Amino acid sequence: MSAIEYKNQGFRLSLEPLEIEERTSSIAFSIVISLRTKPDDDSLAQSIEFKYPYVWIETDEIDRFERDLKQASVAELRDMSGYIIFVVREASDSTELEINPIDERMSSGE
Repeated sequence: MSAIEYKNQGFRLSLEPLEIEERTSSIAFSIVISLRTKPDDDSLAQSIEFKYPYVWIETDEIDRFERDLKQASVAELRDMSGYIIFVVREASDSTELEINPIDERMSSGE
């Protein structure tokens, strides 16, 4: 499988496949989300990058997510446990991103 890349007005999403598990029909991805407020040559430009280094996602979920990115105004990506990793919302003049960090849903073990 090849990498998935999505770009829109300062927003970039990259899903790089790392490992495939045919038995469960899933793929491990390295996910990078980048946001930039202005062009690179603007001195007031701000940027942020968020990384998920290793996330397992079912192939059906990837197919649905890719379809939603192209056709719908809202696209959610869920990991194999059903947890929403992030949501991309398209408006006429902007891209809204909701990120759900993995650390916030893990128990502390106490």
